[in-house]
Amino acid sequence: ASRGLGDVYKRQILVHAALEKLSDEEKYIIYLRYWEGLDFQSISNRINKPLSTTFDKIKKIHKKLHSSLK
Repeated sequence: ASRGLGDVYKRQILVHAALEKLSDEEKYIIYLRYWEGLDFQSISNRINKPLSTTFDKIKKIHKKLHSSLK
């Protein structure tokens, strides 16, 4: 189904609001992953956390965003 420009705009507002609910660290991790395209190991190195912690953080962030966008 095709979405109108109004629907796209509403979705952008919802995504922006969901991102605003994240902590600064969570926003930084999302930035590294999706804007800089870093893999988990590179993000781990950048935030100075073990790989397993980084993976868990990203999983938690995805859950937060998903529930905000329901």
